[in-house]
Amino acid sequence: MMADSSIIARFVYRSMDLFAGLSSIFTLAAISLERLHAIVRPLRHRQLTLRSCAIAIATPWILSSIVTSVPVFPFITYIQTSSVIIISLSTPLLITCVSCCIIWRKQASRIRSGARERKDVHLNKTLLLITAVFVFS
Repeated sequence: MMADSSIIARFVYRSMDLFAGLSSIFTLAAISLERLHAIVRPLRHRQLTLRSCAIAIATPWILSSIVTSVPVFPFITYIQTSSVIIISLSTPLLITCVSCCIIWRKQASRIRSGARERKDVHLNKTLLLITAVFVFS
């Protein structure tokens, strides 16, 4: 009886760990997409509705719930589960990197003056640091 509860506790712990990690990774990707939208289309970004913001907030949680529940299904093999998790980790990384590159190119093409340029350089360095921490963590 004790062994069964230990196995269940370990499964719950691993599932919650995977859920928390994936939700933070998906949230970082959503934030970088939101920043990309704000830089590339600033006027449309100001017209975002509450519904679109709610969808952007709920999507990372829903995606991480789906990916976390994949190992529970008995018909899915270990290799399929591993593939889903690898894709779930690499796709947000790709989205974040591409978004940051597009933002950097867009900002580099604009002609700035003094204080505004320093703020933009500081913002780009911060985004680069966040992406680097995401990649190495």
